[in-house]
Amino acid sequence: AWEDYNRYKQDKEVNSKISLVYDYKVKEYLQKKWEELEVGDLLKVNNGEEVAADLILIKSQKKTGMAFIDTMNLDGETNLKERMAPEETKDMSDEAMPKLKAKMNYEKPNASLERFDGTAVFNELLDTKVKIEAKNLLLRGCYLKNTEYIFGLVIYTGHESKIMMNAKHPPTKVSNVMKVMNYLLYSVFVFQM
Repeated sequence: AWEDYNRYKQDKEVNSKISLVYDYKVKEYLQKKWEELEVGDLLKVNNGEEVAADLILIKSQKKTGMAFIDTMNLDGETNLKERMAPEETKDMSDEAMPKLKAKMNYEKPNASLERFDGTAVFNELLDTKVKIEAKNLLLRGCYLKNTEYIFGLVIYTGHESKIMMNAKHPPTKVSNVMKVMNYLLYSVFVFQM
């Protein structure tokens, strides 16, 4: 029970973390809790921040469209991995990001960290179909490094994010006394038959 309570507290703490999300009513980036994020939200992630949900990288502050991420929480590797914004969106201005609308078609949530397949049609690009791959994906739990900021569109949140799909259920804990008791009860039950 104590472990369950600690897990509950950790979940609450993670869900209370804050991200910058563009609010189309106020027309500026506002702080929003991770638990309030929705698919399609436009996020701005700054250097050193943890990525709040699985995102498609739309634009990086770097002219090349490249962003570097630390995936230690996902795969245990300490080396930085590079991700790329699609060629069609990497040169857009920061001011154009909120005007960007996308119609996206991508695979259902799955546990694969190395594979992703989808397409996007952006209104700013005259209905050009853009292929979205794993190299365009930033996963929840990774940290942005050596890149001032990026813009990304949320594609999976909560239990549909790849890190949550890879989470294992905690094993049920049974004490030795309970095991012996169960064995004795089953034995008594069998002998009574």
